[in-house]
Amino acid sequence: SRIVISISRIFRDTGDTTAEAACHNSTMSAALAVFLSIALLALLYFGLTFARRFALSIAQENHDAIVEEDAAAERERLKREKEADAAVSAAFKNVQQLEIEVTQEAGGDKDSTANKDEKQVLVV
Repeated sequence: SRIVISISRIFRDTGDTTAEAACHNSTMSAALAVFLSIALLALLYFGLTFARRFALSIAQENHDAIVEEDAAAERERLKREKEADAAVSAAFKNVQQLEIEVTQEAGGDKDSTANKDEKQVLVV
């Protein structure tokens, strides 16, 4: 009986009954759930922002590397093209020009006699 009186004094002193205590606990758990939900959403937002920035930096580095690789390939292509042009120029310096006389067939134009003495240069 003494224990029951002590427990009743505790509830009387705080003003809580068992129903009020249960209601107070459910209010605390609802507030805790709201707080945890907001904290989880904030964590998710900042985590996704960090992941987005990280992915963007990787994509930019990848783009820069590809641009540099393309520029190097273009420089190499231009170098090979210059070398090929130089080789062609050197080869044509050694070519001798051959003159071949061009004659027209008998049934041609009126000017065939005038063009008879024309020569065409053929490069071989």
